[in-house]
Amino acid sequence: MVLENNKSCKCGYKMGDPWIVPNSVYTFFGWLIVSIGISHPPVRVNFQCEKCRETIYTITDKNELRSHAYH
Repeated sequence: MVLENNKSCKCGYKMGDPWIVPNSVYTFFGWLIVSIGISHPPVRVNFQCEKCRETIYTITDKNELRSHAYH
């Protein structure tokens, strides 16, 4: 994952800081599959600050999303 800009949240945290965490977004079918224990890639991954909840980066590329599949 290569970032074009080094955007920070309102708190001042950037990618790589411990407060920036990935949050996977699944379809209903995706959640159903994951809930029974089968690996499935999300439709989007938002990297958000845990303090202010601002999203600073989003992944929607299918190849990159495969690396964020629940195992």
